[in-house]
Amino acid sequence: MAVKRNAIPLFGKFVPKKLNESIYTKGVKNINILLDTDAQDQALYYTMQFQNKGITTKNVIPSEKDAGEMGFGEINHILKES
Repeated sequence: MAVKRNAIPLFGKFVPKKLNESIYTKGVKNINILLDTDAQDQALYYTMQFQNKGITTKNVIPSEKDAGEMGFGEINHILKES
């Protein structure tokens, strides 16, 4: 996993229902969504969903490689720039 801190990996491109509910019940304030380039429609859906509920959300789009192929350093650089 390329992101090591405060990250929840998804197996696929969908946020499980239980995780989605926990985000609201735990009072999460900020979310960075980092899905592969082929899943950007779903990433945009979640970005809008969380923003509509008052959560600051960033959709971080990986450049040329999938997020898992980028490595810790490259992912953290992208997160800091966003």
